[in-house]
Amino acid sequence: TGAKNNMIHSNDLSYSNGLFHLLFSANYWGDDRHIVHCVHAVSPTIEGPFREPRTDQWFENRIDPQVFRDEDGRLYFYVVKFTDGNVIWAREMNQDFSFAGEPVEQFSSQKGTWETINERVAEGPFVIKYRGRYYMMYNANHTDPSYGSYQLGVCEADNPLHFNTGGKYSHPVVRANTDSY
Repeated sequence: TGAKNNMIHSNDLSYSNGLFHLLFSANYWGDDRHIVHCVHAVSPTIEGPFREPRTDQWFENRIDPQVFRDEDGRLYFYVVKFTDGNVIWAREMNQDFSFAGEPVEQFSSQKGTWETINERVAEGPFVIKYRGRYYMMYNANHTDPSYGSYQLGVCEADNPLHFNTGGKYSHPVVRANTDSY
């Protein structure tokens, strides 16, 4: 309850089984404790109010939640965990937004590439499907404006749980505005 608006970010809104599902990151750096988790709240209307279906535990650990619904209706959850720098993880979900199966590591930023100009950051996953292929857009490098190197990358896969370093484009698709072209 102590988190302020500037400590809430990375919202993702989905509609499933008559409910709007709002996922977001809560990054609370308070004097009493630190919280870096994902929150899940639901509402029958898009205007809310949104309420957490479970208040006895966090929905997921860490940041940047996103849910992708495949053409067959299956749901996939993507999140960033701090396991080796910022690492993107995925797992299948049930229709009620409970988890199905174990989390699967997707990838992290690679040393010596455009992804690690200053920090080992891979975050903000967003998945789409186009012409039978899955595409994950993600951000790499540090967000702090003093670095000026935050860039957008793309990774391709044939399965929503199989994104890996081999599927990454070798260059950013949106470069930092500080780059000279």
